[in-house]
Amino acid sequence: MDKVKVSGVRWFLGNIDGKDFNTGTVFVEERLDDRRGTAKGKASTPYKLANSAAAIALSKREFPLTCEVEFERVTNGKGESETFIVDIRPMEPAAGDKFLDGSKAPLAAVK
Repeated sequence: MDKVKVSGVRWFLGNIDGKDFNTGTVFVEERLDDRRGTAKGKASTPYKLANSAAAIALSKREFPLTCEVEFERVTNGKGESETFIVDIRPMEPAAGDKFLDGSKAPLAAVK
């Protein structure tokens, strides 16, 4: 698992035009590519989650937040790839944190 700084989350759980949506996104702080000398600092990159559950749970915390994250990268075999988060856990558990299955423990996998 990678240690990252989470700068925010976004989610949607609802219905639009008869279609159900359950999505979540985590924004991870990353270093800008400064190899050419035309950028400096950090920016946030969005990564998709399996659903809204982890984003909603993380939203109850203060940001930025340091988390351990497991990324997964997939490809369609045509040169296009996508990286998304399959597991995210805050480094410091907050009082009342629970696994997604309801047991008491730090936020767990979002698979």
